[in-house]
Amino acid sequence: MRFETFVALRHMRSRKRSAFVSLITVISIAGVAVGVTALCVVLSVMSGFEDDLKDKILGTNAHLVVLKFGTDFTGSADIAEKIRPLKNIKGASPFILNEGMVSSETNISALLIKGIVPDSASSAIDIGKYIDAGNLDFLDDPSKVPLRRNTSDLPGEVIPAHEPKIPGIIIGRELQKMLKVVPGDVVSIFSPLGELGPSGPIPKMRHFKVVGCFYSGMYEYDAKFVYISLKEAQNFFSMGESVTGIEVRVSDIDRVRAVSDEIKAVTGGYPYRVRTWMDMNKNLFAAIKLEKIVMFVILTFIVLVASFNIVSALIMVVLERAKEIAILKSMGATNGTVMRVFMIEGVLIGVVGTAIGLLAGWLLCLFTANYHFQLDPEVYYIASLPVKMDPVEFAMVATSAILISFLATLYPSLQAAKLRPVEGLRYE
Repeated sequence: MRFETFVALRHMRSRKRSAFVSLITVISIAGVAVGVTALCVVLSVMSGFEDDLKDKILGTNAHLVVLKFGTDFTGSADIAEKIRPLKNIKGASPFILNEGMVSSETNISALLIKGIVPDSASSAIDIGKYIDAGNLDFLDDPSKVPLRRNTSDLPGEVIPAHEPKIPGIIIGRELQKMLKVVPGDVVSIFSPLGELGPSGPIPKMRHFKVVGCFYSGMYEYDAKFVYISLKEAQNFFSMGESVTGIEVRVSDIDRVRAVSDEIKAVTGGYPYRVRTWMDMNKNLFAAIKLEKIVMFVILTFIVLVASFNIVSALIMVVLERAKEIAILKSMGATNGTVMRVFMIEGVLIGVVGTAIGLLAGWLLCLFTANYHFQLDPEVYYIASLPVKMDPVEFAMVATSAILISFLATLYPSLQAAKLRPVEGLRYE
């Protein structure tokens, strides 16, 4: 292979009468480099978006939840105590999740009401770090947030402004904008799970004081989720000591399935069941994965187009070097030797272009990550363009580019190998 490599490198050197061929070679290298750079940057940005989305989802939700078939999930404290000592468990906390409606002086909206235990919820979900007004502890002591206005203009029971027993509620920023309220204001929560009256079901209603607002960056959460204390949720939905489930946080999200099996063993299986964050968001992450695959395939066509330049460059070299090929064959070079010369030349073009593209892609991603290209959070719900450079994805891009470059050498190499010495020396 040393001889073939030596000849291939000599073919790539520029000479006056082969300047056009060398230009095509440079264009081929540039085409491969551009394609590899585009692939690296796009895949890194999409991986960054995927990671950012995962962080936001796992910030407001647990890594896994323990549920129970039926509606009577009592004894949640005992189940949580069995789960907490397990390896890789960072925290476990019971919760209630139910639907309802919320109204203020200006608007009304549907929402999901989540009852949590403020003391233990921080170990199961990261909602505390997303609160940008108020405090999670205010759910247990809403009197720390003074009322801003009298509630006599709200529907339902009239409550004096000095009433200290109004329970607290934490709402999302988008819901706050919709209702036009701030901490200290009072909103009315309605539940369809009311009592049966003479004219049919009567929705249950209760006033809640806004004690905080959170911003997760996910519109669905910021516009639909509200948090109240677990005891208030049990009273409001008439659930007694029952809960919806137990939220669990693990130290390694990639081992969540193994932890799920351990929890199933501890709880004894049926009637308890465990759902991981992968199960609850399967469709979302499957769509993101599909998008990455489609983008990879589409951008690979850039490298594919560049491979046609490699074919053109090698064909031009074969035509120009016909005499040299004939001399090599006359001196005993086999068809395989000639074929390998041009295959090495094409692969070298691909390797050089891939190396330049990887370096350019890495530098561009590094620049993007450090420069923090600002985005409009009102539109994209993200402050800057996220970038995550994955070595595995870079390796896949490099492998694909070199493989395409290799396949592009097959036809010109076969044509060179078929060239007979007499044809190369006919006009000499």
